Amino acid sequence: MIKAIDFSTLKNSSPYKEFIMQDWLAIGSLSSFFGERGTNKSFLVQELMTAIATGQQWSGTSFLPAKVYGVFSEYDETELLCRQYKINKSCEISNLDRMKMISLFGKENLLMTFNNNNVGTLTPLFNELLSDIKSFKPKLVVLDKALDLFGGDENNNSHVRQFIHRCCAYIAREVNSSVLLCKHGSIGEVWRDTIEFHIHAYLDEKSNYLEEKNNVHVEILPQKTLFAGKL
Repeated sequence: MIKAIDFSTLKNSSPYKEFIMQDWLAIGSLSSFFGERGTNKSFLVQELMTAIATGQQWSGTSFLPAKVYGVFSEYDETELLCRQYKINKSCEISNLDRMKMISLFGKENLLMTFNNNNVGTLTPLFNELLSDIKSFKPKLVVLDKALDLFGGDENNNSHVRQFIHRCCAYIAREVNSSVLLCKHGSIGEVWRDTIEFHIHAYLDEKSNYLEEKNNVHVEILPQKTLFAGKL
């Protein structure tokens, strides 16, 4: 059903986006977290989830406690638990009732597939996850990593846009949450132009690998670079 925009809502105030993290994680929107291997993006995003779930700080930002939901395809349950143990010990955390994580490592993990006419179809796994996410009612949903969940051609603009709008961003709209899509390597033009908010993780120029967390920088990139900070 076609629904026209209601301009009467502009009488009293201007619409605004609600952010979990300013200029990056917006409610009802999709954001990306990208960077080269060696920047420990998955570990950093697990730290971010923990900070939001427990109301602590991450990269200089303080959070009000909120539910978070993470889908991880690259690591099994044991590895995720080992990483969480390190985070809990470092931050003196004991209660993670607001955090839920799912490992799809070694399992069927495609959320959208495409036919010969380049039309995308949401998979049964997507529907199962969406139902579970709705039941949990998180403020942040993490999808890690993009190419494991994307059953299309990364160089096909139509495939990428369908996956972003009809799969990832659809979750954000349906659940009224912020969705964070993690992607290895550089982010192509179509991904960059179709996703509204981005953050880039990169190593200190003097470092060839991740020795300490202080060697990793994060740079928030909406349409223009608005903020650069150091973890």
